[in-house]
Amino acid sequence: MIRGMCFINSTPLIAIIDTCATHSFISLSCAERLNLVMTPMLRGMVIDTPANGSVTTSLDCVKCHVNFGNVDFELDLV
Repeated sequence: MIRGMCFINSTPLIAIIDTCATHSFISLSCAERLNLVMTPMLRGMVIDTPANGSVTTSLDCVKCHVNFGNVDFELDLV
């Protein structure tokens, strides 16, 4: 895992990147502050977190533009 600075909509954020992860996540409050367009998923997703137990989501941000280490990525953020 890597902890570092990334940029979404030109806003600097501290990110934890897990190169082995199958999904990328963002909190709803952060997505709202960044004015990201969230779209409904076909099915809800249950995520087990070490801090808060299970969390269910049904929103994602498709093809979100993220810059990390001066490299641009398009990620689907759940």
